[in-house]
Amino acid sequence: MLFVYAGCGLALLFFAHLLRRYREYLYAKAHPGKSTNGIDHKYIVKNFANYTIKTIDFCLTFFVLVPVGIYLLSYLPFVDNFHPGLFDRMLANQTSMFNYHSGLEATHPYSSSWYEWPTMVRPIWYYSSYVTDAVKEGISVMTFPKARKDGTVAEFSRKAEEMTVRNVLLLYLGILLVLMVWIQPILGVLAFAAAAFSFLYYHHKAMKYFGGITGDLAGYFLCLCEVTMAIVLAIASVWV
Repeated sequence: MLFVYAGCGLALLFFAHLLRRYREYLYAKAHPGKSTNGIDHKYIVKNFANYTIKTIDFCLTFFVLVPVGIYLLSYLPFVDNFHPGLFDRMLANQTSMFNYHSGLEATHPYSSSWYEWPTMVRPIWYYSSYVTDAVKEGISVMTFPKARKDGTVAEFSRKAEEMTVRNVLLLYLGILLVLMVWIQPILGVLAFAAAAFSFLYYHHKAMKYFGGITGDLAGYFLCLCEVTMAIVLAIASVWV
């Protein structure tokens, strides 16, 4: 379904651009003795139709025919004795998917209506976990003492505007917390609490045993945080 939205977006941009060029053509036709951006109006009037046809042909070829052809060829590995033809196989699969989703009555807390998909009004839940971990990892890189002054993390942080990066990441983290709680209040709070616990544990271990953080420790925290959040959510989902 996403490629349909993407195609509609490309089509909207294309026709908006084409409309702009058509208005330029009308203006050039009304003022043949002038020029726009160094281009003579007579040249615009003379070549508008030819260039427009070539542009449409190019777009139809590379944005319609080629993608459809690639998608159609992707059904070659599928074996279906009821629909031996490649096109019939693809069409049958599209019909089956549409019938399944249009008649689906099962719901879950993370579902969203089809009209919310283009604007991502209700984001996919599983995405928040990784982003939360990565944001906290970035905050640690910007704020925690560095175990090695010549290490990768130290070098990276020296090249960054620490205050700006830290404040942006903290803002990002706050937005993620709001989104997680909005999508599923209980699981959102538990997931964030698990990530915060992992963050504090990571800080404690890094300071106690290494005197600061390294690139390896930052990667360790990312894995630790993801696993902790996954375990907490798996257990909590039994009751929520």
